[in-house]
Formats: sequence, C-alpha cells, structure tokens
Amino acid sequence: MPDKRTYAEKNRNIGVDVVRTMAIVFVLGIHAIGFSPSLKIYGLGDFILIYLRLICMTCVPLFMILSGYLNWKKMDSGDLYKRRLPRLVVTYFFWGILSLIFNIIYLQWKFDIKSVVSLFNFTVQDRAWYMNMYFGIFLVIPFINACWNNISKKEKHNLLIVLFLVSAVSKYIWNVSNIISSGENCIVFISQYLWNSIYIFYYLVGAYIAEYSVSYKRKRVFTFLQILLILNTLYYFIEGYGLFYYDIPEARSLWYDNPFLAIESICIFICFYDVKIANNLIRKNISTIAKVSFDMYLVSYIFDNVVNRKLIILYQNPKVGFWIALIACFGLSFLLSFLAAFIKNVLFDKIRFSKALMMHKAEPRIVEEK
Repeated sequence: MPDKRTYAEKNRNIGVDVVRTMAIVFVLGIHAIGFSPSLKIYGLGDFILIYLRLICMTCVPLFMILSGYLNWKKMDSGDLYKRRLPRLVVTYFFWGILSLIFNIIYLQWKFDIKSVVSLFNFTVQDRAWYMNMYFGIFLVIPFINACWNNISKKEKHNLLIVLFLVSAVSKYIWNVSNIISSGENCIVFISQYLWNSIYIFYYLVGAYIAEYSVSYKRKRVFTFLQILLILNTLYYFIEGYGLFYYDIPEARSLWYDNPFLAIESICIFICFYDVKIANNLIRKNISTIAKVSFDMYLVSYIFDNVVNRKLIILYQNPKVGFWIALIACFGLSFLLSFLAAFIKNVLFDKIRFSKALMMHKAEPRIVEEK
C-alpha cells in the first residue's frame, strides 16, 4: 500500500508529539484527580492514586523541556516576536475571554473591573499562571539561546548543575526544614530568590538533549523511572497512611521545583522523545492531539469545571465506584477540550488563509508590455 502521508507528516518527529500528548493527558489527569472527593489513604487503590498524582505532576516540566528542545537554535528575535508571540497572545486572550464569560455566567463571578483585570494578571483561570510564566521566558528565548550556543559543553554542564541547585535543591531543603521545624527555622540554601529559575532549567535541559541527541537504553531509563516513582509513592503512602492526601506536609509543598519530580520528568522525556511509531493511524491521532495541546490546556479549565461538578454524583454511586467515575470525568473533559481546541484551530486556519488570499489578490500586478 502506498504511503499517502504528506512530506510534513513523514518528517514530523512523532516522539515529540508523543511527549506533548502525554503532557496534556497529565494536565487533565491531575485536575481530574484534584476535583475528585478526598479519600483517606489506606489500600492499594490509594497507592495507585498517589502514583498517578506524581506522574501527572510532570506535565508542566515536560512542556518546558519540549520548548527548549524545539527552540534552542532560534536566535532571531524578529521571527519570534512578529510571528509566534502574536499567536500566543491571541490564543491566550481568546480562551481567557471565554473563561471570563464562563466565570460570570456559570461560576457567578461579579462582572466588574476586578474580573476584567483578571485577564491581565493571569488569574482568570487556574491554568493562566503558566502563560504568565511562559510569556516571560518566551521574550528572552533569543538571548538565552545566544548565551547557550556560545558556551562550551563543560560550561553547559556547570550551568545546569547550578540551576538545579539554586532552584530544585534549594527549595526542597527549605520545604523539608519548614516541615521539621513547623516554620520556625527554615534553611535558605544558596538563595531563595532563584527558585523560579527551575523553568529555565527545564528549558535548557531540553536544549541540551536536542543539541547532543541524548539517548540511553530506553528500558534502563524506564526501569529507573518506575523505581523512583514507586519509592516516592511509597513514602507518601506510609507518611499519609490513615490521612487525607493534603494532610501530608510534603504533599502540600509539592510543586514543579521538586528535585525528584524534575528527575522523573527528564526520564520520561528521554524515554519517549525519539520513539518511533510505524502505524499511520496512531501517528495521525497523536499528532492531531499534539497540535492542539496548547489550546486544550487553556480550554480544559471550562470543561473540567462543568464535567466534574456535574458528574460528582457518580463518585457517590456505589454501583459506579471511584475509579469508573474518575475515568468518566477525565475522558469526557478530555474529549470536549480536544473538540473545542480542534474547532478553534480549524476556524483560525481558515481565517488566516482567507486573509492571505485577500492580500495576495490585492497585490499590484505588473503587466509586461508587448
């Protein structure tokens, strides 16, 4: 059977699409778990739920590593600012305005200056903080790349180590000392003002993997990842046995700057970023989801709220059970988010095509004299 894929489809890195698809699945997964009723930790089901929480928390690190992997060579600020930045801004405000309307109509927000300002201070929805962070990094990508591409491999190693220490390790030491001393004697390791540099660390990890084609035996990396996840899960399970999940002090402080979470995220990326998939149907479906993952991230706020609030009764039905209810809520929210994101992209592509066609027709044509 002849291969009917286009040139772009044949040359598309399916591994990158797999990672992006995993990241958006994890985003909706962690929010579906967050909406589910809190249960005390006792049995195997609770152990599995903690495991899923931990693996789904790799969503944002995976997106940031992807950003570095795909953008590390780009040093033309004109291309980024004139072509890509406007698309990011338009996408954010498109879903942001819809989220604001949803908040006012469905969540009973008061329509006033505060609600309008929420669009601009990134509080219009609980996923907008990511845009706040990413816009800042996006603006300095050309300069980060210029620095990165002009230092030696050894200096790159040193930079990654330093960033890991001043962000993930420093914050972790502060969290642990805060828990042990009940907030009275927190230890500041190196500097607490650089904790948010963890996102630059993730970006540069992606750049490093892309530049040096980092590759290890997938089975070994995957095995190491599972051991780390299971040990981490076991710790939370033992520490929180008989308690609700958020009664565990370490759970309340778990964020994307956690050093174990950072290592797990890097392992997942290395396992899947260069994976090969021969089946064209699977490739196409994964690529389709990956292309609209950014829109899905933002619109999922609306459907997560609607679906999980409407279907909360499923968790109370003994005939349904917790896991079926969780899968149903996740699956429906994922499907609706995908459809909304897909339709939006189709419409916007048609608008861009129509605009380009009109501009082409409006261009003056030079008629050669015979």
